[in-house]
Amino acid sequence: MRKFFKEFKDFINKGNVIDLAVALAISTAFTAIVNALVNSVIMPLVTAIFGKVDVTDLSFTINNSIIPVGVFVQAIINFLMITFFLFLIIRAINKTKSVAEKEKSKKVTKEEKEEIKALGTVDMKDKKAVYAAALELRNQKQAEKEETEAKAKAEAETTENLLKQIRDLLIEQKSVKTKSNKKED
Repeated sequence: MRKFFKEFKDFINKGNVIDLAVALAISTAFTAIVNALVNSVIMPLVTAIFGKVDVTDLSFTINNSIIPVGVFVQAIINFLMITFFLFLIIRAINKTKSVAEKEKSKKVTKEEKEEIKALGTVDMKDKKAVYAAALELRNQKQAEKEETEAKAKAEAETTENLLKQIRDLLIEQKSVKTKSNKKED
């Protein structure tokens, strides 16, 4: 029983469970915000433009049985509107992040400044030249990284091919031994 509770405690203390709980709390609060936006701002605008968009009374009859589909259709409309505006909000947030990342990438880091200064090829007072040199350094490092990855991939493929050849030779050798043993019998 102690082992069970220890495992449970370890499970709870893992970051995944805590992250999930935080995500759930944030999503609940965000859902309330989106619902308020849709119900207080968007729906009144839609109503002002198109008239009241309420299909909850929609139904049809089959063999004297009334099938109320209006609530379901209204739920679909609400879902589509909420997800559309949620998409717009997230898209705006992502664009803001993208702009911030671009601005951040324009800044030259201390390490880059030190490397440029060590090279001695650029006047450190000329910000445009320092930025251009930093971009060149970044491109160089990216090219080196890609080259290293390509070499590692090639080495892995070569090793894999060698192992396959060894395996095939061993299988062939075993097959030859098996055939020679059968001939001797």
